[in-house]
Amino acid sequence: MITVTEFSPEIDEIYKLRSLKAGEENSVKEYKIEVSGKGIKIGKNLKVLKAEPYIVGCLGGYSGKIIRSDLNKLKIKSDFVWLDGEVKLNSKLMLGNEIFTLVKEEPDIDEAKTRQVVRKTLNKIKDSSVIVMTETLPATLHYHIYKKIIKDARKYNVKSIVELSKDTYKLIDSNPYLIFAKEENLNLLNVREGHLIDDLLSYIKDGIHYIVVKMKDNSTVVISKNQVFKADIENFVAEFPSAEGVKEAYMAGLAFSLEKKYEMEKMIKLAAAMEYSVLTTGEKVVNNAEVRKLYKKVKIDKIHNKEEVKELIRGYCDV
Repeated sequence: MITVTEFSPEIDEIYKLRSLKAGEENSVKEYKIEVSGKGIKIGKNLKVLKAEPYIVGCLGGYSGKIIRSDLNKLKIKSDFVWLDGEVKLNSKLMLGNEIFTLVKEEPDIDEAKTRQVVRKTLNKIKDSSVIVMTETLPATLHYHIYKKIIKDARKYNVKSIVELSKDTYKLIDSNPYLIFAKEENLNLLNVREGHLIDDLLSYIKDGIHYIVVKMKDNSTVVISKNQVFKADIENFVAEFPSAEGVKEAYMAGLAFSLEKKYEMEKMIKLAAAMEYSVLTTGEKVVNNAEVRKLYKKVKIDKIHNKEEVKELIRGYCDV
C-alpha cells in the first residue's frame, strides 16, 4: 500500500461557453466537474498502475462529498478529517482559447485537525510500503510533528518521498528516503548555480537515498550513493507544455517503483514516461499505452559511476 497525504483537495468546475457578455445570459456548451489536488492526482495515477493508494487528508462541505464519492467510484481507499466549510473550488470559464478562472479559497485547517491527519498517517505506516508527502502543508502544522512520519517510516522500513517546497524544506534534515525537487526550488537546499551535483551529494552523504531533480528543460537529474545520471527523451516536444498533473504523474511513478523495488534506472524511466505522457496527451491522469510507448524512448546518460560518487562524497567527509 502507498499512503499519500492530501491537505489541499480541489474541485474544478469547467464551463465551455459559446459567448461571454456582461448583462446577458451566456449559454454553456459543455460543463464538467473534475476532482483534483496533488495527493488525489498521485492516487489516481497509482490506480492506473494497479497499485493500492491510500489517501489521508482533509475534506469539507458538499464539495468534499463529491471528492469522496469520486474516490470511492475509483476504488481508491481514503481516510479524511472533516472540516467546516467547502474545499477549494476553481470555476474555469472557457471561451475559445481564453480561460477565466474564479477561485474560492480552501478553508483554514486548525492545529487540532492537522494533528488528526498526522495521527491517521502514522497509524497507516506499518501497513504501507511507501509514504508520499506532497508540497503543500497548512500553516498550523508544526514541522516536528510532521517529521515524526519520516522517522517512523524509517523505523518500520517504509520509504518516504518528500516533494521539496517552501513548506517542506524543513523536513529534509529528517532524511526522507527520496527528495523530489524542481530545479527552481533548489535554492531552498542552498544549491549554488553550476554546483548542482556537488552540493546535492552532501545530502546523500547524510543519509538520503535519492534526490530526483526535474530540470526546466523537462530532463531529470538523479543522484544516489551509487551513481548520478540524467534521463530524458531526445528532441521531445511537449504538445501540452502547461498541462496540469505533470509532477503528480512523475511522483506516482517514483512511489510505484519504490514499492516494486525497481532498480534506479527502471524507476526513473517509468516516472519520466509518466510525466511525458501528461505532456503528450494533456490529461491529468496517465494513459497506460502512452506510458509503455514513451518508456522505450527514455534515454539514460550516466554522469558519475559508483566509484566516482564515493570519491566525491569522501571529499565532503574530509572537509
